[in-house]
Parts: sequence; structure tokens; C-alpha cells
Amino acid sequence: PTPRSTTIKFTCNPKAMTLERSGESKAQGNIERIIGNTQSIHAVEDDMCHYTLTWESPYGCPTNKKITKDRRGGDVVFTQDAKGFHSTTRNQARKSMFLASFFKFILFVLLCGGAGVGVQMFRHWRWMKIILPQMSDPNPIQQKLARKKFVKLILTFGTARKIAPSGSRLV
Repeated sequence: PTPRSTTIKFTCNPKAMTLERSGESKAQGNIERIIGNTQSIHAVEDDMCHYTLTWESPYGCPTNKKITKDRRGGDVVFTQDAKGFHSTTRNQARKSMFLASFFKFILFVLLCGGAGVGVQMFRHWRWMKIILPQMSDPNPIQQKLARKKFVKLILTFGTARKIAPSGSRLV
């Protein structure tokens, strides 16, 4: 006897009716009539004794499309990442997407602020050579004066003063 093999391929056709939706009962056993009216199946013999059935069905569609509701009360969405497949509802996915966008926005604002501080420090580098070491001075009065001057220079957006510091300390 020659060994026989069969391959079944489901192609996506969301408009194809399943047996349950066609109104016919499975108990009637007249599946040829049901399939002929609602779905298309193509049978091909590729090689000798190897048969391929191509079946258009809604079950061939991707699983991340909208499907019926489940116990969680929303449309189920399937996602895949490095840890594998996950299912969640659309509302939960939107909430996590909002939180991720919010944290990205906060990170962007912080990075822009840091870049702005860096540019201002470069613009006032002559002062920064004095102020930065003075900020770590053991004397709290010197630290306070250095912080005050630092904030004043960082918030100066107009033309930079050409006046160079005249010593190694502010006071």
C-alpha cells in the first residue's frame, strides 16, 4: 500500500459562514450542500498520494482581530512579545498604551530640560568653573551662594554677559 498524506490550509475569509451560523443542523449530515453554499474548498493532488485542501474560513483569520467578547467584558486582543503570547482586553491595552505614552512624554521633557541645562552651562562656562566646585564646599553659605548663582545663570536666556568672573569665589 502507498502511504497517503493530506495537508489542510485555512485561508482567511471573515465573511464565510460556519456550520453553526448557516442555520443547518450538524445532525442532518448534509455537509456538502452547506459547504457548497457558504464556503469554498479546493482539493488538489500536489504529488502522488499527497492531497492539499485549501479551505476559506473565518478560522483562518489572524487571532489579533476583533473576536467575540469573553468573561472579562471586552474584546480580546492577542499580542506576542519575547515572553510569548498574551491575551488582554482592548480597554486594558489602551490603558497600558496611555501609561507608556505618558512616561515616554515625561522622559522626553526631562531629557529636553537636561539638554537645556547643559547648553546653558556651556554658555556660562567661565562662571561654571567657579560655581560647580563651590557647590560642594563644606561651608553652607558658600553652597547657597553657588546654587543661587547657578540657577540665575541657567535661567538667563538672553544674550550672555561678557563679564568674566574676577576671582575663584563668588564672595
